[in-house]
Amino acid sequence: MDPLDPEQGLAQLAEAEARRATEWETMLLVGEAETIAAARRWHESVWNVELYARGLKDDPAGWETAVGQMSRARDGFYALARRDLGIIGPPPPSGNWPRAWQRQDETN
Repeated sequence: MDPLDPEQGLAQLAEAEARRATEWETMLLVGEAETIAAARRWHESVWNVELYARGLKDDPAGWETAVGQMSRARDGFYALARRDLGIIGPPPPSGNWPRAWQRQDETN
């Protein structure tokens, strides 16, 4: 994947945040309290990762921890949202990072 121009990336972050804020209102109207709390944890973890993307944090170990927390928060939200929607069956595979293929590349 090619690096993203910082100005273009920041513009995309702003667009994504505007979309998230608009869609958040729907979540507040229809989500169960536990699911809303999980969504908030996901938001907060994304905002933490955004601090690294903006260059406001610069700690490789902290970056890996933050991305892992974000992945776990997303997985937790998905599980609860699926429950709220009455979706039966296992949740989608985790999006945890680094992905298994990335860890294999590191060990080879």
